[in-house]
Amino acid sequence: MKTGLEKEPELIFGTISIIMNDTKTAADLRIFDSHDNMTHQNELLVKPANNYSNDVNLFEKNKGNRKRRQ
Repeated sequence: MKTGLEKEPELIFGTISIIMNDTKTAADLRIFDSHDNMTHQNELLVKPANNYSNDVNLFEKNKGNRKRRQ
């Protein structure tokens, strides 16, 4: 049951830019707010999708918990 006091969800406007490198193995993700201020930047891994097309899957690089070789 709604009481009429619920707030409308806040809409967030901005842009997302994903730029793939020449070898199609990594991509740069950048997210900008509505004032063109960069709010997030990350490097993504690019893997081909298993559907025999030009589709790709993007994965966030795991920067932590890496074991070093000794």
